[in-house]
Amino acid sequence: MKASCLNTAALAAWFVCASAAGAAPLSIFVSIPPQAYLVERIAGEDATVQALIQQGQDPHTFEAAPRQMAALAKADAYFELGALPFEAQMVEKIRAVNPALRIESMSQGIALREIEEHGHEGEEAHHVQEGGKDPHIWLDPARLKAMAENTVRMLAALHPEHSAVYQTNGEALRQEIERADAHARAALEPYKGETFFVYHPAFGYFADAYGLHQEALEIEGKSPSPRELQAIIAEARAAGAKAIFVQPGFDTKSAEAIASAIGGAVAPLDDLARNTPQNIENMASSIKSAFEPKDAPNAQP
Repeated sequence: MKASCLNTAALAAWFVCASAAGAAPLSIFVSIPPQAYLVERIAGEDATVQALIQQGQDPHTFEAAPRQMAALAKADAYFELGALPFEAQMVEKIRAVNPALRIESMSQGIALREIEEHGHEGEEAHHVQEGGKDPHIWLDPARLKAMAENTVRMLAALHPEHSAVYQTNGEALRQEIERADAHARAALEPYKGETFFVYHPAFGYFADAYGLHQEALEIEGKSPSPRELQAIIAEARAAGAKAIFVQPGFDTKSAEAIASAIGGAVAPLDDLARNTPQNIENMASSIKSAFEPKDAPNAQP
Protein backbone atom coordinates (compact mmCIF):
# COMPACT_ATOMS: atom_id res chain seq x y z
CA MET A 1 0.00 0.00 0.00
CA LYS A 2 2.80 2.40 0.85
CA ALA A 3 4.42 1.81 -2.54
CA SER A 4 1.24 2.64 -4.42
CA CYS A 5 0.89 5.80 -2.37
CA LEU A 6 4.46 6.92 -3.05
CA ASN A 7 4.01 6.39 -6.77
CA THR A 8 1.41 9.14 -6.77
CA ALA A 9 2.82 12.61 -6.88
CA ALA A 10 0.34 14.01 -4.40
CA LEU A 11 1.66 14.27 -0.85
CA ALA A 12 -1.89 14.48 0.48
CA ALA A 13 -2.71 11.14 -1.07
CA TRP A 14 0.32 9.63 0.66
CA PHE A 15 -0.95 10.81 4.03
CA VAL A 16 -4.36 9.27 3.34
CA CYS A 17 -2.82 5.94 2.46
CA ALA A 18 -0.38 6.04 5.36
CA SER A 19 -3.26 6.75 7.71
CA ALA A 20 -5.22 3.82 6.32
CA ALA A 21 -2.18 1.55 6.65
CA GLY A 22 -1.84 2.39 10.34
CA ALA A 23 -5.56 2.11 11.10
CA ALA A 24 -5.70 -1.66 11.53
CA PRO A 25 -7.36 -2.22 14.92
CA LEU A 26 -5.54 -4.01 17.69
CA SER A 27 -6.61 -7.58 18.41
CA ILE A 28 -7.01 -7.80 22.18
CA PHE A 29 -8.00 -10.82 24.27
CA VAL A 30 -9.20 -10.56 27.86
CA SER A 31 -10.32 -13.13 30.39
CA ILE A 32 -13.89 -12.03 31.18
CA PRO A 33 -16.64 -9.80 29.73
CA PRO A 34 -16.24 -6.92 32.26
CA GLN A 35 -12.65 -6.48 31.06
CA ALA A 36 -13.85 -6.47 27.45
CA TYR A 37 -16.17 -3.57 28.23
CA LEU A 38 -13.31 -1.50 29.65
CA VAL A 39 -11.10 -2.09 26.62
CA GLU A 40 -13.94 -1.36 24.19
CA ARG A 41 -14.85 1.90 25.93
CA ILE A 42 -11.25 3.11 26.08
CA ALA A 43 -9.94 1.87 22.71
CA GLY A 44 -13.07 2.65 20.70
CA GLU A 45 -12.61 1.59 17.08
CA ASP A 46 -8.89 1.03 17.62
CA ALA A 47 -9.36 -2.51 18.96
CA THR A 48 -11.38 -5.66 18.48
CA VAL A 49 -11.86 -7.38 21.82
CA GLN A 50 -12.63 -11.00 22.64
CA ALA A 51 -13.31 -12.41 26.10
CA LEU A 52 -12.20 -15.98 26.75
CA ILE A 53 -15.04 -16.61 29.22
CA GLN A 54 -18.62 -15.87 28.25
CA GLN A 55 -21.60 -15.25 30.51
CA GLY A 56 -22.79 -18.46 32.13
CA GLN A 57 -19.35 -20.10 32.05
CA ASP A 58 -17.50 -20.86 35.26
CA PRO A 59 -14.06 -19.21 35.53
CA HIS A 60 -13.06 -21.86 38.09
CA THR A 61 -13.30 -24.71 35.55
CA PHE A 62 -12.55 -22.85 32.32
CA GLU A 63 -10.37 -24.29 29.56
CA ALA A 64 -9.75 -22.44 26.30
CA ALA A 65 -11.23 -23.93 23.14
CA PRO A 66 -8.90 -24.76 20.22
CA ARG A 67 -10.40 -21.92 18.16
CA GLN A 68 -9.57 -19.47 20.95
CA MET A 69 -5.97 -20.66 21.09
CA ALA A 70 -5.73 -20.30 17.31
CA ALA A 71 -7.00 -16.72 17.52
CA LEU A 72 -4.61 -15.93 20.39
CA ALA A 73 -1.74 -17.03 18.19
CA LYS A 74 -2.52 -14.04 15.94
CA ALA A 75 -3.50 -11.50 18.61
CA ASP A 76 -1.61 -8.34 19.59
CA ALA A 77 -2.13 -8.64 23.35
CA TYR A 78 -3.78 -10.57 26.15
CA PHE A 79 -4.93 -8.43 29.08
CA GLU A 80 -5.36 -10.93 31.89
CA LEU A 81 -7.26 -9.96 35.01
CA GLY A 82 -4.30 -11.20 37.02
CA ALA A 83 -6.41 -12.80 39.74
CA LEU A 84 -8.41 -15.66 38.20
CA PRO A 85 -7.40 -19.27 38.94
CA PHE A 86 -7.08 -20.40 35.32
CA GLU A 87 -4.91 -17.52 34.11
CA ALA A 88 -1.46 -18.78 35.16
CA GLN A 89 -1.91 -21.99 33.21
CA MET A 90 -3.48 -20.04 30.38
CA VAL A 91 -0.44 -17.77 30.07
CA GLU A 92 1.83 -20.82 29.74
CA LYS A 93 -0.29 -22.14 26.87
CA ILE A 94 -0.35 -18.74 25.18
CA ARG A 95 3.44 -18.43 25.39
CA ALA A 96 3.69 -21.75 23.59
CA VAL A 97 1.60 -20.64 20.61
CA ASN A 98 2.60 -16.96 20.50
CA PRO A 99 5.86 -16.21 22.38
CA ALA A 100 5.82 -12.59 21.18
CA LEU A 101 2.29 -11.87 22.47
CA ARG A 102 2.17 -8.93 24.87
CA ILE A 103 0.62 -10.07 28.17
CA GLU A 104 -0.39 -7.46 30.74
CA SER A 105 -2.36 -7.57 33.99
CA MET A 106 -5.33 -5.30 34.61
CA SER A 107 -5.02 -5.82 38.36
CA GLN A 108 -1.51 -4.37 38.60
CA GLY A 109 -1.21 -2.31 41.78
CA ILE A 110 -4.68 -3.34 43.03
CA ALA A 111 -4.98 -4.92 46.48
CA LEU A 112 -6.94 -8.18 46.65
CA ARG A 113 -9.16 -9.08 49.59
CA GLU A 114 -9.14 -12.52 51.18
CA ILE A 115 -12.09 -14.79 50.46
CA GLU A 116 -14.09 -15.27 53.65
CA GLU A 117 -16.15 -18.40 54.19
CA HIS A 118 -18.99 -18.57 56.70
CA GLY A 119 -19.38 -21.37 59.16
CA HIS A 120 -22.89 -22.76 59.69
CA GLU A 121 -22.30 -25.68 62.06
CA GLY A 122 -20.91 -24.10 65.19
CA GLU A 123 -17.38 -23.34 64.04
CA GLU A 124 -16.04 -19.78 63.96
CA ALA A 125 -18.55 -17.45 62.44
CA HIS A 126 -16.15 -16.44 59.68
CA HIS A 127 -12.76 -17.65 58.62
CA VAL A 128 -10.42 -16.80 55.79
CA GLN A 129 -10.20 -19.48 53.13
CA GLU A 130 -6.59 -20.67 53.15
CA GLY A 131 -4.66 -19.14 50.26
CA GLY A 132 -7.85 -17.68 48.84
CA LYS A 133 -7.71 -14.31 47.14
CA ASP A 134 -10.97 -12.88 45.86
CA PRO A 135 -10.63 -12.14 42.12
CA HIS A 136 -13.88 -10.17 41.69
CA ILE A 137 -12.22 -6.74 41.79
CA TRP A 138 -14.36 -5.29 38.99
CA LEU A 139 -17.39 -5.19 41.32
CA ASP A 140 -15.82 -2.44 43.46
CA PRO A 141 -16.07 0.96 41.70
CA ALA A 142 -12.75 2.17 43.11
CA ARG A 143 -10.90 -0.90 41.87
CA LEU A 144 -12.79 -0.75 38.58
CA LYS A 145 -11.44 2.76 38.03
CA ALA A 146 -7.94 1.49 38.76
CA MET A 147 -8.46 -1.26 36.19
CA ALA A 148 -9.50 1.40 33.67
CA GLU A 149 -6.37 3.42 34.39
CA ASN A 150 -4.25 0.31 33.83
CA THR A 151 -6.07 -0.28 30.55
CA VAL A 152 -5.32 3.25 29.33
CA ARG A 153 -1.65 2.71 30.10
CA MET A 154 -1.50 -0.73 28.44
CA LEU A 155 -3.24 0.43 25.26
CA ALA A 156 -0.99 3.50 25.03
CA ALA A 157 2.05 1.21 25.17
CA LEU A 158 0.68 -0.68 22.15
CA HIS A 159 -0.42 2.38 20.14
CA PRO A 160 1.39 5.46 21.53
CA GLU A 161 0.03 7.60 18.70
CA HIS A 162 -3.50 7.08 20.06
CA SER A 163 -2.69 7.76 23.72
CA ALA A 164 -4.59 11.07 23.75
CA VAL A 165 -7.74 9.30 22.56
CA TYR A 166 -7.32 6.63 25.21
CA GLN A 167 -6.91 9.29 27.90
CA THR A 168 -10.07 11.08 26.76
CA ASN A 169 -12.09 7.88 26.61
CA GLY A 170 -10.67 6.76 29.94
CA GLU A 171 -11.82 9.99 31.58
CA ALA A 172 -15.32 9.52 30.17
CA LEU A 173 -15.36 5.97 31.52
CA ARG A 174 -14.17 7.18 34.93
CA GLN A 175 -17.15 9.55 35.08
CA GLU A 176 -19.48 6.73 34.00
CA ILE A 177 -18.21 4.55 36.85
CA GLU A 178 -18.58 7.38 39.35
CA ARG A 179 -22.20 7.97 38.27
CA ALA A 180 -22.96 4.28 38.75
CA ASP A 181 -21.26 4.35 42.15
CA ALA A 182 -23.29 7.38 43.24
CA HIS A 183 -26.52 5.66 42.17
CA ALA A 184 -25.63 2.47 44.05
CA ARG A 185 -24.51 4.40 47.13
CA ALA A 186 -27.77 6.33 47.28
CA ALA A 187 -29.83 3.16 46.84
CA LEU A 188 -28.01 1.15 49.51
CA GLU A 189 -27.15 3.83 52.08
CA PRO A 190 -30.25 3.06 54.22
CA TYR A 191 -29.25 -0.61 54.44
CA LYS A 192 -25.66 -0.37 55.71
CA GLY A 193 -24.84 -3.34 57.91
CA GLU A 194 -27.52 -5.54 56.33
CA THR A 195 -26.83 -9.04 54.99
CA PHE A 196 -27.77 -10.34 51.56
CA PHE A 197 -27.67 -14.04 50.72
CA VAL A 198 -25.88 -15.39 47.64
CA TYR A 199 -25.03 -18.85 46.38
CA HIS A 200 -21.38 -18.21 45.46
CA PRO A 201 -19.27 -15.63 47.37
CA ALA A 202 -18.54 -13.41 44.37
CA PHE A 203 -19.80 -10.12 45.79
CA GLY A 204 -17.42 -9.37 48.65
CA TYR A 205 -15.90 -6.29 47.02
CA PHE A 206 -19.37 -4.96 46.21
CA ALA A 207 -20.52 -5.61 49.78
CA ASP A 208 -17.43 -3.90 51.22
CA ALA A 209 -17.93 -0.86 48.97
CA TYR A 210 -21.44 -0.25 50.27
CA GLY A 211 -21.20 -1.37 53.89
CA LEU A 212 -23.08 -4.65 53.41
CA HIS A 213 -22.38 -8.29 54.24
CA GLN A 214 -22.69 -11.14 51.79
CA GLU A 215 -23.67 -14.55 53.16
CA ALA A 216 -22.74 -17.44 50.86
CA LEU A 217 -24.59 -20.75 50.63
CA GLU A 218 -21.61 -22.41 49.00
CA ILE A 219 -18.95 -23.41 51.54
CA GLU A 220 -15.39 -23.83 50.24
CA GLY A 221 -16.72 -24.56 46.77
CA LYS A 222 -19.28 -27.13 47.93
CA SER A 223 -23.06 -27.04 48.18
CA PRO A 224 -24.34 -26.90 51.78
CA SER A 225 -25.19 -30.13 53.61
CA PRO A 226 -28.77 -30.64 54.91
CA ARG A 227 -27.61 -29.52 58.36
CA GLU A 228 -25.95 -26.43 56.91
CA LEU A 229 -29.09 -25.67 54.89
CA GLN A 230 -31.13 -25.61 58.10
CA ALA A 231 -28.62 -23.26 59.71
CA ILE A 232 -28.70 -20.95 56.69
CA ILE A 233 -32.50 -20.96 56.69
CA ALA A 234 -32.47 -19.92 60.35
CA GLU A 235 -30.01 -17.12 59.58
CA ALA A 236 -32.01 -15.94 56.57
CA ARG A 237 -35.22 -15.86 58.64
CA ALA A 238 -33.50 -13.94 61.42
CA ALA A 239 -32.18 -11.44 58.87
CA GLY A 240 -35.61 -11.07 57.27
CA ALA A 241 -34.20 -12.10 53.88
CA LYS A 242 -36.63 -12.16 50.98
CA ALA A 243 -34.28 -13.24 48.19
CA ILE A 244 -31.46 -15.71 47.59
CA PHE A 245 -29.25 -14.44 44.78
CA VAL A 246 -27.75 -16.87 42.29
CA GLN A 247 -25.38 -16.22 39.40
CA PRO A 248 -26.17 -17.49 35.88
CA GLY A 249 -24.90 -21.02 35.34
CA PHE A 250 -24.98 -22.05 39.01
CA ASP A 251 -27.18 -24.81 40.44
CA THR A 252 -30.28 -23.29 42.02
CA LYS A 253 -31.50 -26.29 44.06
CA SER A 254 -30.07 -25.19 47.42
CA ALA A 255 -31.16 -21.61 46.82
CA GLU A 256 -34.68 -22.73 45.93
CA ALA A 257 -34.91 -24.82 49.10
CA ILE A 258 -33.92 -21.87 51.26
CA ALA A 259 -36.12 -19.40 49.39
CA SER A 260 -39.12 -21.72 49.80
CA ALA A 261 -38.45 -22.13 53.52
CA ILE A 262 -38.28 -18.36 54.15
CA GLY A 263 -41.17 -17.47 51.84
CA GLY A 264 -38.81 -15.65 49.50
CA ALA A 265 -37.60 -16.02 45.93
CA VAL A 266 -34.49 -16.94 43.95
CA ALA A 267 -33.21 -13.87 42.12
CA PRO A 268 -30.40 -13.42 39.56
CA LEU A 269 -27.24 -11.49 40.39
CA ASP A 270 -24.69 -11.54 37.58
CA ASP A 271 -21.07 -10.85 38.45
CA LEU A 272 -19.91 -11.27 34.83
CA ALA A 273 -22.26 -8.85 33.05
CA ARG A 274 -20.27 -7.05 30.36
CA ASN A 275 -21.31 -3.47 31.14
CA THR A 276 -19.99 -3.32 34.69
CA PRO A 277 -21.01 0.28 35.57
CA GLN A 278 -24.59 -0.50 34.56
CA ASN A 279 -24.37 -3.84 36.37
CA ILE A 280 -23.31 -2.10 39.58
CA GLU A 281 -26.50 -0.03 39.37
CA ASN A 282 -28.57 -3.11 38.57
CA MET A 283 -27.13 -5.08 41.48
CA ALA A 284 -27.77 -2.22 43.87
CA SER A 285 -31.39 -2.01 42.73
CA SER A 286 -31.89 -5.78 43.07
CA ILE A 287 -30.38 -5.92 46.56
CA LYS A 288 -32.32 -2.83 47.64
CA SER A 289 -35.50 -4.51 46.47
CA ALA A 290 -34.67 -7.59 48.57
CA PHE A 291 -34.23 -5.40 51.66
CA GLU A 292 -37.43 -3.38 51.21
CA PRO A 293 -40.63 -4.57 52.89
CA LYS A 294 -43.05 -5.95 50.34
CA ASP A 295 -45.64 -3.35 51.26
CA ALA A 296 -43.22 -0.39 51.00
CA PRO A 297 -44.64 2.30 48.70
CA ASN A 298 -41.56 2.42 46.49
CA ALA A 299 -40.62 -1.26 46.67
CA GLN A 300 -39.61 -2.71 43.32
CA PRO A 301 -41.19 -5.91 42.10
